[in-house]
Amino acid sequence: MKALSSVEPVDLDRYLALQEKFYEMGGYDILSSIPNYLIELGLSDISLDKSVQELSGGQKTRLKLGKLLLSKDSLLLLDEPTNYLDVASVEWLENFLQNYQGIVMLISHDREFLNNCCNKILDLENKKYPIYLGNYDEYLFQKSTKEYNDLMIYKARMKEIDRLSKEAGKKKSEARVTDKKFIRGWEGPVVRKVSGKKAKTAQIILNKIENNIKKNMPDKPILKDKIKIDIHNIQSGWKILDIEKLTFSYDDKKILNNFNLSVRKGDRIALVGNNGSGKSTLLKIIIGEIQNYTGSISVGDSIVPAYFSQEHDLLDPNKTVIQEFLKYIEMNEGDARTYLYNVLFAGDQVFQDISTLSYGERARLQMAIILAGKSNFLLLDEPTSHMDIPSREIIEKALASYDGTMIVVSHDRYFLNKIGINRIVDLGRLEVINE
Repeated sequence: MKALSSVEPVDLDRYLALQEKFYEMGGYDILSSIPNYLIELGLSDISLDKSVQELSGGQKTRLKLGKLLLSKDSLLLLDEPTNYLDVASVEWLENFLQNYQGIVMLISHDREFLNNCCNKILDLENKKYPIYLGNYDEYLFQKSTKEYNDLMIYKARMKEIDRLSKEAGKKKSEARVTDKKFIRGWEGPVVRKVSGKKAKTAQIILNKIENNIKKNMPDKPILKDKIKIDIHNIQSGWKILDIEKLTFSYDDKKILNNFNLSVRKGDRIALVGNNGSGKSTLLKIIIGEIQNYTGSISVGDSIVPAYFSQEHDLLDPNKTVIQEFLKYIEMNEGDARTYLYNVLFAGDQVFQDISTLSYGERARLQMAIILAGKSNFLLLDEPTSHMDIPSREIIEKALASYDGTMIVVSHDRYFLNKIGINRIVDLGRLEVINE
């Protein structure tokens, strides 16, 4: 321990200056802000003195996001910031970013989030990097307009190239004639040039094609396949499902309490609510995976359900894509490969082991099996999680044309709008919002 006389004197002026700077930078606000950030990011039930190592992967991700937002740097780089966030947390984050004074660059597959937070879109497709002004919907409109204009320009210039090529070929033909001569007693055709001027004109036309038209010509537009997925659903009766006074607890924590729900033919129900409100649990109870509940569940006649698990644990990791597909779907291999191609499993990808697939690819395969199967009641738990936007658009288009009944758990608001949700059940408040 140092003697009192050895303690260095405090530079009071410097201390006061640093204290003032700390105050101006919001240093005193951080500690008071932390509990609010934890609440908004769905971490309110975590003790402040809990070790980070004890947190789940999703909790760690949300904690890192909160730490980053608290820094209030002039530049935020966010890679899929809405992953692991429920709807309420996503809406809070949107409001935070809308009022953020710095620059934000983000990567996201959440199109509603992009609509609400972005005013510029950088498109990295086809190794060209155009920037579109506006949100995601405005980007889609501008891009489709540009693709259409490029296609019209491409077709017009190809037509002009064809016309000029024929004209050049005609000039070359006119620059030569066929004459008949006797050559050492043999009569036969002899080609003789008669017009250097026409040959020169032909070359000028060809130079025009190369140096003017082709040089300023847009790349050949990559036309997206008109993908159509056939959905094999069967008819059902009017009654699909009745749930009365459903109660379920986990580790002495009540997840569902006296929950009631009636589902009828044609219902498209979105289950919403904060993380932990029981959305996935409810689906597992309906399909019979969880049985230690109280209350009653009554399923209608001729109901054939199909369940999508967000853990993808229904897929056999030891099988290939096409083997797993054909395990559930009666179809010859050629038709199966065509069907899988329509959900973006092209060529030899169908022979890839499921254990090597990404989460997004597993989700696509699981959805392909569900859509190709014969069902009339879909129970989908986060079907678009980890999917890229092209994959989501394919699934959206298929589900929009589905003629059966569905209950969907999803944080993807854009996706829910596209598939025609007509009822919303908020498990956080245990009520039907619209019906």
